[in-house]
Amino acid sequence: MTDDNTPSRRSILLGGAAALGAAGLGLLPAAPAAAATPWWRRGRFPGDPGNGKIVYGSSMGPQQTVPDFEKGIGTTLGCHRSYFKYVHDEQWRDMRRVALDDINNHRVPVISTKLPGPWQEVADGKHDGWLRNVAAGLGSVPGPVWFCLHHEPRGEQTPAAYRAMYKHAAPILHRFPNIAVTPILNGWIWQGGDDVEAWHIPEADLIGVDDYNPWWTYDTTEPNYRPWKTPERIWGEPIATCRRWGKPLFVAEYGVRYAYREPGRSAAWLTHAYEYALEQGLVALSYFNSGVESPNGTWVLDGERLDTFKNLIHRPESVHMI
Repeated sequence: MTDDNTPSRRSILLGGAAALGAAGLGLLPAAPAAAATPWWRRGRFPGDPGNGKIVYGSSMGPQQTVPDFEKGIGTTLGCHRSYFKYVHDEQWRDMRRVALDDINNHRVPVISTKLPGPWQEVADGKHDGWLRNVAAGLGSVPGPVWFCLHHEPRGEQTPAAYRAMYKHAAPILHRFPNIAVTPILNGWIWQGGDDVEAWHIPEADLIGVDDYNPWWTYDTTEPNYRPWKTPERIWGEPIATCRRWGKPLFVAEYGVRYAYREPGRSAAWLTHAYEYALEQGLVALSYFNSGVESPNGTWVLDGERLDTFKNLIHRPESVHMI
């Protein structure tokens, strides 16, 4: 494992020469220069791309491996979203393995996990052993990790318990300077009439939102018909909320289905989403490249949407933080 604080052979030799020179003059050697801070740690949070830049990536469904997808687009993803259900206390090893693979391939790992118990139990410290192992495992990798405890909270428990969980967990996670505490909220919090302020997590380094263009059919008589939505309509309120909270925002899941009667429309939507995100100062976009739990049709990139994704990830504004 590479340690950013490990001095190079050249710096050791130069330091030794300086010490010998100082000794010859009867002086104490100067203190060694501090190791340079990795550029992914120089922003507001670990992996901050900075103004006018965006971390562009995706999750990956079972249809394809990440390396195979990357071969097709000719570069690595800027970020890679992974999902974990709690199975056992040793699962931190799998999280660390995925995060390390991402970092070794120049991706920011976005790790979302469900929990060994209810939010309030985590808040009360009943799962601190698990949490400390996860923090230490992710904290040992040589790059930024955006980490979420229970993405898309809504309805299962109370916002107060969710806030309390993050208030308790954040100091444990923040012991490691590469971990960004990243609650990922459901778009329905804004669309469904919730008290948005009830979900304010002051301890967060950045906020994620999962929300999509929900359109899937031209048949407006379908019981589950959903209209086409612009990025402004989908993300406008989360953007305003995060500005009020003083938190950077990234879209942790989004997607658009193929508008099969209107070639080019879905591709244009993806391009507009990218440009809108840049204009509004979003730090990342992570496409949901999967059909899992998508009863009204897959989001998997193909055809014009895949071509557009490929073009966007090669734009100069799309950066790799590692």
